[in-house]
Amino acid sequence: GTGAPAGEAGAGANVPAAIQGILRDPKNNKLTDESRQAVLEFYEFEKEGRPAAGERLVPLSETQEYVDDNTAILATLVQLKLNYGDNTAKRVKSKKKYKLKEGAQPVVSPAPST
Repeated sequence: GTGAPAGEAGAGANVPAAIQGILRDPKNNKLTDESRQAVLEFYEFEKEGRPAAGERLVPLSETQEYVDDNTAILATLVQLKLNYGDNTAKRVKSKKKYKLKEGAQPVVSPAPST
């Protein structure tokens, strides 16, 4: 297929292919229309009122898995960190462990007791 013609693409003209891919990835289930828009606007460097410094975290996806013999959940949140100071965007991962309440049933079925 042929690419879109270069030149005036309007909003998103400055957005790197990698970032466009992130915005289109269905696995990024935390992205909202609003946060997609924020990412696109981040790349409109000439836009009036654009912050000159500071950072914004845009949630991309969250995955959860059972750990510690299913007594806890490990949640991995992937966010896109927009740095207005140096115009960079990079993915950051944060992991959080949640203890399950006593007696809470994990989704994984326990082995039958003998």
